[in-house]
Amino acid sequence: MEASDFQESFLPSLKNFECMYAELKLIDKLAEHAEKHEYIARKRANQ
Repeated sequence: MEASDFQESFLPSLKNFECMYAELKLIDKLAEHAEKHEYIARKRANQ
């Protein structure tokens, strides 16, 4: 297997993985943010 073959097959999947990882981190942040809002809304409702 040539080095260039390896790069051609491996690099696109690495880029894909980086994108997926970035998306997961974003989803995580959004979920955290939503939980915070839910908590604040519950506190207000209980007052």
